[in-house]
Amino acid sequence: MRTALFSFAALVAFVGLALAQPKKRDPISIVFVLDTSGSMMGPKLESARNGMLDAIAGLAETDKVAVVTFDSTATVLVPVEDARANAARDKKIRDIKPGGGTNILPGLEAAWNQLAGVKSTKKKHVVLLCDGEAPSDGLEELLKKMSADGVTVSTIALVGADEAMLQLIASRGAGRFHKLDPANSLGKVMVKEVQTAAGGVK
Repeated sequence: MRTALFSFAALVAFVGLALAQPKKRDPISIVFVLDTSGSMMGPKLESARNGMLDAIAGLAETDKVAVVTFDSTATVLVPVEDARANAARDKKIRDIKPGGGTNILPGLEAAWNQLAGVKSTKKKHVVLLCDGEAPSDGLEELLKKMSADGVTVSTIALVGADEAMLQLIASRGAGRFHKLDPANSLGKVMVKEVQTAAGGVK
């Protein structure tokens, strides 16, 4: 009887320990596509920079990350790399400046090109943040190609954004659409979106 009780207690302890362990997940590649048009000047851009830094800090070292900025054209600010701590990358993000118009297509194209070369992760996700209106020409075709490559896209709409377009992009990209609620900080939205995409939050 004593042996049976001991075995049962050991089993309970083992199950409890197993449940307490964090669930393993597959690595993910994340590309942040950030609107840096003139209308992003001030608190919007500051919140976006801080939100990206917080979201990246929550990734695992086996994940990949890249940052693309766009106004009228796109710039690959941080080419895809390991998501481990990187002071040089953080400085580039903190130094992002606004200016120019708004054109989403080149930003998404640059993100797709960055992910095309990644072979180490099956999950590939883009987080697009925008606060303005942009041409829609070419977006449907590009999103079809991205979807065929297994790339998902989520969008975050700030005040002034074309919400209908961002909702469409998220829908075609099999991702999520976020309209920033004044009750939540942009940082929290970005962190939760990345965790959800990575499989850390249901």
